Amino acid sequence: MQILFVHGGSHDENCWDHIKPYFSGGELNIHTITLCGHGSNRLHGYRVSMSTYVQDVCCKAEQIGGPCVLVGHSMAGMVISAAAEARPDLFCHLIYVAAMVPERKGSRLITLATKYSNREAKTIAKINFFSGTFSLDHNRVKEVFYNECEGISVQLAERYLCQQPIRPFLSSVKWTQDKLGSIAKDYIECSLDKVMSIKDQRAMQKHMHFSRIKTLVSDHSPFISMPDKFFMCIAKLVK
Repeated sequence: MQILFVHGGSHDENCWDHIKPYFSGGELNIHTITLCGHGSNRLHGYRVSMSTYVQDVCCKAEQIGGPCVLVGHSMAGMVISAAAEARPDLFCHLIYVAAMVPERKGSRLITLATKYSNREAKTIAKINFFSGTFSLDHNRVKEVFYNECEGISVQLAERYLCQQPIRPFLSSVKWTQDKLGSIAKDYIECSLDKVMSIKDQRAMQKHMHFSRIKTLVSDHSPFISMPDKFFMCIAKLVK
């Protein structure tokens, strides 16, 4: 089974490093991607859009070969939705992890982030209009993104942070029943999340049908704070 993990906002593919050892040597093959404008995949912020993200994900899926499982964290809930709507032939199963979920009629990421993010998450971003990006305040990110992480894992997590292009947040993602709606979808909610409360995650779950909803007693980053339990949850969902 091929699984493609897509990171959330202000991160890159290195955020998945903690779970990779759990996939080694098994039947589940993990693939990761750094979206354009993030980390080492450099591109000026104003040149990055939701369409750019979709192209990144679809190209990676084509390289993997054959329909794969697509996992999206946080902001990437919108990315995987848009990718599956554009190329449903590339994906057999979608898993949303504490993720944004677009309404069928269309939703902008900035609208969902404004409506469903906690106050703390909204106040730690610093915008750089020259670069077309925003960054997170490293002095406060632990209390919001990694509140259940301990010691060195937090220090490592902070090193994964990078500039976040603004334009994707202004894009609208729509989906149809014939395309995205036809693919099996599950949701992993995080009950101790300080970016999006469990109440807000459940509100967004109503935007589309999820076959199964699993709950982790975790912060916004279960792949860092509890990689073993996160792996087990993914493994059960893809069986």
